[in-house]
Amino acid sequence: MTLSVACLATILSSAQTAELLESYTIEDIENIVSAFGFPDGLIELTYEVDVYKITYETLHPNGEMVVATGALCLPSGVVCPLPLSSYQHGTVALKTNVPSHLNSETNLGVLYASSGFATTMPDFIGLGDSPGMHLYVHADSEASASFDLIQAAEGMQEELGFNLDGQLFLWGYSQGGHATLALQRLIETEYSEEYTITASAPMSGPYDVSGVQAEYLTGDEAYPTPGYLPYVVLSYQEVYGTLYEELEDVFLPEYAAIIPDLFDGTVSMGAINASFPSIPSQCLLPEVFEAFESDPEHPIRVALEDNDLYNWTPTAPTNLYYCEGDDQVSYLNAIVALEAFVENGSTSVDALNGGDFDHGGCAPLAMLGAYNWFNELYEPYFGPEVSIDVLDETAEGAEDGSITVTVENAEEDWTYSWSTGDTGNVLNNVPMGTYQYTITTAEGCSKTWDIEVGGAVGISSTEELTAFQLFPQPATSQLTLSNHAFTTLTIRDISGRTMETINVKGIAIVDVSQLSSGIFFFTFDEKHTFRVIKQ
Repeated sequence: MTLSVACLATILSSAQTAELLESYTIEDIENIVSAFGFPDGLIELTYEVDVYKITYETLHPNGEMVVATGALCLPSGVVCPLPLSSYQHGTVALKTNVPSHLNSETNLGVLYASSGFATTMPDFIGLGDSPGMHLYVHADSEASASFDLIQAAEGMQEELGFNLDGQLFLWGYSQGGHATLALQRLIETEYSEEYTITASAPMSGPYDVSGVQAEYLTGDEAYPTPGYLPYVVLSYQEVYGTLYEELEDVFLPEYAAIIPDLFDGTVSMGAINASFPSIPSQCLLPEVFEAFESDPEHPIRVALEDNDLYNWTPTAPTNLYYCEGDDQVSYLNAIVALEAFVENGSTSVDALNGGDFDHGGCAPLAMLGAYNWFNELYEPYFGPEVSIDVLDETAEGAEDGSITVTVENAEEDWTYSWSTGDTGNVLNNVPMGTYQYTITTAEGCSKTWDIEVGGAVGISSTEELTAFQLFPQPATSQLTLSNHAFTTLTIRDISGRTMETINVKGIAIVDVSQLSSGIFFFTFDEKHTFRVIKQ
C-alpha cells in the first residue's frame, strides 16, 4: 500500500481541492474483503484504487457557506466512463472517524471503486475538517453536503483523469440510510432535470424519526446506544434554536454538566453511550419528557417531524433494506416509509427484509444486497447504438443458427469478438446455446452482450427473461416456475452462501417453506440469477 504525503492537486478553486490520501493494490483490497468477512469471489475486484480527500463548500442551515470534506474513491487508470455511487456513512461523533480520514467505512468505497464505481463519501457538516457541531440526522444538511460533494467530484474529472457516464447510485446505512433518502428527495424534487438516479438503497435508516424511531429512543426499555438521544437534541438546537435556552432546561444536571465535553468532536460514540443511562429518557428532566410525550407541538417533536422522510413520492428504483431484529433503528421505519410512498403514488419502492439480525449483523447483509442489486442494474457505458438479430429456430443438436450484430457509427480501430473465438459481426452455423459478443474500443472500453440461440428466450445475468416467470413475489411457501428450460437451481442467501442446489428439469414448483424471511438469489444453470423475497 502506498501513501502519499499530502499530495495536493490544484483543482477548480481555492475552496475546492483534492488530496491523494492513499493508493490500494489488488492485494490490499483483497485483505479488506477478508477483514469484512465477505466470501471469496462475491465482490468482483478489478481495479487498483486511489482515495482522495475532497475539500469543498456547502450551505449551513444558518445561511452561511462552510467548509466540508469527504472522500472520493476512484478505480486507478480507467479511461472508460464510470458510474458514480454516493455512500452516506453511519453515526459517528469523533470528527476524525469519517471517510476522508480513512476510517473503516472508507473501505466500502474502496471495494466499490475496485468494482468500477467512482464513489463519493461525504463526512457531513461538523465532521472531518468541517467546523462546528455535526448536524446529526438533519435531513436537509445531510442531503446538501452529499449533493455538493457529488458536484465537486464532477468538476474534478479532468484534473483527476476520470469520466462519469451519467449513472448514479445512492446508498447508506443507519444515519447514512436517512441521509441517502434525504439526498434522493433533494435530487428528485429540485434537480431532476440535471440528474437521473439509477437506483437508491437506503439501509436501516430512521426515516420516521418523529414516530417509530422516537418511540425506540424514548421507550422504557434499555437501548444499546443511549447517546443518540442527546445527540439529536443538541443537533436540532443547533439548527432550529427553539428547543431550549440552556442545557439544564432539558437534561438532568449531572448530564447537562458533561454534554459539552462529550459532544465536542473528540469523543467516540462508544464513550458517549457509556456516559448515559441505558434507558435514554432517564437523562431528561421528568417534566420535559412528560411534555414531549403529551404535547404534539413540543419543540423537540416539531423538530423531529421536520426530518421525517416519507412525505414525498420517489420515482427512482428504491430498495429500503432492513432487518426485523434491528435493536437500534426500528425496522418499522422502512415499513412506514414504504406504506407512505405507495399511498403517495410511488410504484418504484420496495422494502426488503434481511432477517432477524441486530443492527450490526444487518449491515453486511444489506450492503451485499445493495451491491448485487446495483450490479444487476448497471449498464456498462457504450455510446453507439447496437442491434442484434438472431435466427433462433435451431433445434437441439442442429447447427444452423445465426446471429447478426449491427453497430451504428462504429470506428475502424474497434475490435469485435465472440466467445467462440470468432471475430466480426456475424456468427453462422451455431448450435443451440448462449454466446457472448464483445465490442472493445481503441481506448479499451468494452461491453459484452449475452445472446441465446434456440431454447428459452436469451438473457444475461442483468436482464429479465421475457417468457420465463418465477412467481409469486414475495414468496411464502412455494414458487412456481413457468416457461423454463433450466436443469439446476442454486439458492444462495444475501451473503452469497449456498443454501441448496436442486434439479428443476421438468419441475414447476420449488418449496421455499424452510427458508427464513429475507432476500435470496436463485441462480439457474449457474448463468441466470434472480432476486427472490421470502416472507
